[in-house]
Amino acid sequence: MVYAVKQTAMDRFRQKVRTSPSGCVLWTEGKSKSGYAKFFAGGRDWRAHRWIWEQTFGKIPDKMQLDHTCNTRHCVNVEHLRVVTSRENIMADHSNTSARLNTLKTECPKGHPYTEWNTYYYESSGRVCKACVSTRRKNQSAEEWLLKSNDWFAERSSKMGGE
Repeated sequence: MVYAVKQTAMDRFRQKVRTSPSGCVLWTEGKSKSGYAKFFAGGRDWRAHRWIWEQTFGKIPDKMQLDHTCNTRHCVNVEHLRVVTSRENIMADHSNTSARLNTLKTECPKGHPYTEWNTYYYESSGRVCKACVSTRRKNQSAEEWLLKSNDWFAERSSKMGGE
């Protein structure tokens, strides 16, 4: 009689990868919509890079993430992963996030330089050009004055019998 030997999760994991010339260990099975490798083990779904990290090094600390230094989301090579904060992950040199790309800009959309004397920094929304804010305030003040003046003229005209 032949008995089937139950494979371990690690055996199943190893069957689902291939090594690329760049050194990435690429996942060949299911991936999420965003391109991360998916793996089922221990009664739950995992992102495969997180599962192999925890098998190799232990639990990932709370509020920390794994950064793919190779910038390949379906790579599960633990040598291409590092534990980082969310901000470190977003701002990494190999990252193509809009937040990181915006930090590389040296001028606002109107062409004013982002310098220490011409930039407001806000924790929640990043940086804002002081020259543009000043222009908006002046335009807003002029518009408010014009509206108030028009109201005053309209009111005065109606008191004098005009329309």
